[in-house]
Amino acid sequence: MKISIIVPMYNTEKYIEKCIESVLNIQEIDYELIIVNDGSTDNSVETIEKYLLSNTKIKLINQDNQGVSVARNTGIIASTGDYIYFLDSDDWIETKSFEMIINDLEIEYNNGNEIDIIIGQEHIHSEYHNYEILDERIPKKLINKTILSKEYMRDSIRGKYWNVRLPIYLYKRELIINNNILFPTNRKSNEDELFTINILYHANKIKITDKIFGYYRARPGSVMSVLNINHAIDIFENIKDLMDKYKNELDKDIRKIIFYMIKKYYKSAMKKAIQCKRKDVFDFIYHQFKLDCKRYLFKTHFKLFENIELYIIYYMKNIYFYILKRNMHN
Repeated sequence: MKISIIVPMYNTEKYIEKCIESVLNIQEIDYELIIVNDGSTDNSVETIEKYLLSNTKIKLINQDNQGVSVARNTGIIASTGDYIYFLDSDDWIETKSFEMIINDLEIEYNNGNEIDIIIGQEHIHSEYHNYEILDERIPKKLINKTILSKEYMRDSIRGKYWNVRLPIYLYKRELIINNNILFPTNRKSNEDELFTINILYHANKIKITDKIFGYYRARPGSVMSVLNINHAIDIFENIKDLMDKYKNELDKDIRKIIFYMIKKYYKSAMKKAIQCKRKDVFDFIYHQFKLDCKRYLFKTHFKLFENIELYIIYYMKNIYFYILKRNMHN
């Protein structure tokens, strides 16, 4: 079994070496490391090139700066593994634990149990407060269980352990390729939300483990650490994509789950527009929000009382806008 580890890279010369070394320490599994240089202007590429001379497992792909989604899609197309793992260039793998996850997966495969997605854990390494913490959102009763994807989507939302952090997932490559699941290329943020929903929709069996894939570095200057109006716009674009794809979904349970997520995204997009003091963007999103509520969103609910706040926003837009804006400043 071969693993494709895909690393999109843009101006992370300070971190990329630690990332690469953590992968190269892998001994017990077959893998390829695909680094997609997304037009870096620092010394990141020079750091990579010194490894290319002595390690044939590394593939370096250079492209003009087009964003992390395009870089990941480039890596997917170039991959040849049985499974795909996405690793950010400022993060790193917990080598031994990663090997154990793959070895367990091979045992499942040899026993005739083909897994579409492995969900594991990660350490959060915060540069803001200089601490590390283990993300243990998934209930202990699910550890080492194999469940259906639809069941995971339903229970993780209800149990509040839904997580779109890509490096806690290992994906079967065939699942991605056969269903043409790629990252949206017109977004600078929140692209992982759409990818996660789409791939879980197409998946069947999911295995949950308490083993750790690696370390996530929370740091100043990353895309999600700086609020800007693009966050609201990107979330809205996700909403449009999800609505177009799932508005006529025949599975009522799946439709309820995805409509629930769309409602959350609408509230998040409008809130971010207010945080950025962009009432024009708020009004634009609100207009489509009203249309979707009337046609689709009010007709179903996944959780009890989930539509209450939507009704308030729908019928009392200006008051809601005023109250939320005032709370932002207090």
